[in-house]
Amino acid sequence: MNEKQPDADLEQLVEQFCKTAMSISDVQVRRHFVAARLVEMDDVQIAEVLHRLSLRAMQGDKHCRGVFSSALDAQLLSRQLGKLRVGRIFHEANRKKYEQVCNLFRMIKPAKDDAGDENFFFQYGLHTLTLGERKSAARSLDRDVLNRVGYDLDPAVIRQLLRNPRLTEVDVITIAARRPNSPEVLEEIGRAPKWASRQAVRIALVRNPYTPPRVAISLIPMLLVQDLRDVIFDSNIHQEVRASAQRAYEIKKGKTGETPKEASADT
Repeated sequence: MNEKQPDADLEQLVEQFCKTAMSISDVQVRRHFVAARLVEMDDVQIAEVLHRLSLRAMQGDKHCRGVFSSALDAQLLSRQLGKLRVGRIFHEANRKKYEQVCNLFRMIKPAKDDAGDENFFFQYGLHTLTLGERKSAARSLDRDVLNRVGYDLDPAVIRQLLRNPRLTEVDVITIAARRPNSPEVLEEIGRAPKWASRQAVRIALVRNPYTPPRVAISLIPMLLVQDLRDVIFDSNIHQEVRASAQRAYEIKKGKTGETPKEASADT
């Protein structure tokens, strides 16, 4: 791609790209479509498209918000691009100060790095069962069993649990908000299409200092102004996540450089 491709052409590309992606009903197919379509682009164009996609998502464009929240899988995209291309895209985004794009590919450690609370698992979880038995339990229709599975530390068990039709939003929020927690478990929640689209679940993930920053940052464009303000003033959250929230706040308020007031009543 010519680096001087007109902005109007790029905006039209992003708009059509997002509309096409959101017309795909199956979320897994949608994710693979988005990754495959981006891989076809050259590295400069990928940086530009991701930048405009994130910007438009923060400005409220419904199709861009949909892609950002349900179809832009940075982990899948990184695997398909390979380390060399990811490095070039990161360099291009960093040169142009596209920080949201850079953060999609950064492997930043959570503010609090922990494997999860084994005490909770041994006290309330199904620790006497094998991994296979715990996966099977995650498909149970018994509420008491599901509550116990929610304390599991293995992401494969949680992945099965998140697909269980008996699981409720309150259940997922409880797991997403639990501290300490396993970053891998929290990432599973962030990758679950049904639950990552729920605003309360997004907030629980972003506000949890054990959530991998890459996951939390990917959810920032979908938060409301009040939620962004809360993130900005939460000292427990990773500084990169708070910085991303600050930039999103400025874009949504339309005043670059504006510093929110902690107890402000505006929304």
